[in-house]
Amino acid sequence: MLLVTEGVLAALIRNASVTEHQIALYAMLAMTFLLVGVVAFLQYKKVVDREFTLTSPKEAQQIVYDVFLSAPMAALSQSGYEVQRNMALEVMETLKRDCGLKSVFFAGESIKTVAQFDPNDAAIKDDLDAISKCKVFLMLYPARKASSVLFEAGCALALGKHCVYFVHDRKHLPFLLREAEQAFTNVRVYEFKDLDELKKKLKNANTFTFGQK
Repeated sequence: MLLVTEGVLAALIRNASVTEHQIALYAMLAMTFLLVGVVAFLQYKKVVDREFTLTSPKEAQQIVYDVFLSAPMAALSQSGYEVQRNMALEVMETLKRDCGLKSVFFAGESIKTVAQFDPNDAAIKDDLDAISKCKVFLMLYPARKASSVLFEAGCALALGKHCVYFVHDRKHLPFLLREAEQAFTNVRVYEFKDLDELKKKLKNANTFTFGQK
């Protein structure tokens, strides 16, 4: 429609006065900018549509991973990172060896140092995509800390995933996550003192039993 209008204006310019000619040119210029803006918006929308979006829990979701393992990583010091990563790797091994959960996604599995973390948007989208393709979201949250794991936990909850939170103290969780266990049958919160107790609770058959209160 904008292109047709510009064509009509161009035809009228031939017989227009100087003033009308200027007005018509300004109108054509304005419509050109408008057309460029519309095209840019449509292209942006296509890009956004290709990015990660939360889908309804009722929609079919392709399952690739038994467990998505989430743990605070990037916000830690190198020494703290090594401790946290080693704990997560131990949990991975326990899940595979003792719980029969063979496919476990852990973003830090191949990242040995904090400096190796990729801040790129694509890495974030990969994590969120993996959450959407897991059966169980398992979060390790050993201390109250501002971390992206809380954001990931919210995404998993919105997707209707089975969620298991392991914490030293459930009071360290934000209020909504702390109370989620009471509101949803697909959420479990467990406290643990050390790695041995954590691994023991992982091996308990009831840890991954949902739908019952």
